[in-house]
Amino acid sequence: MELAILYLAREGNLGKLDAMLRSADIEIRDFNLQHAQYCALFVKDHRISKDRWKDPMIAAYAATPPFILLTNNVRDFAPLLGTRAIPPYDFKKAIETGSLYDILEDEESDGF
Repeated sequence: MELAILYLAREGNLGKLDAMLRSADIEIRDFNLQHAQYCALFVKDHRISKDRWKDPMIAAYAATPPFILLTNNVRDFAPLLGTRAIPPYDFKKAIETGSLYDILEDEESDGF
């Protein structure tokens, strides 16, 4: 979602973004009712203000295994996703060393 907003602001063309993601074999999926329910429950349980709903919406999508969230904003997402919020550099390193599955198996999340 944030990447789409960035592309619209810079180039006004989501077709280029779509082509780039598909060329990298990244599947694009819709935000569905299950994601909305996860988000609504988390927002309610943690009393999150309206101006902060975007993070729980993003986390709700990534909360369904095997999805993870690559973000440089781990601080905001860790309470929602535990170790499934991973900085891109750490993700690359975990892939190179084969330790990504160890990280995900040890996760502790109070979120979804």
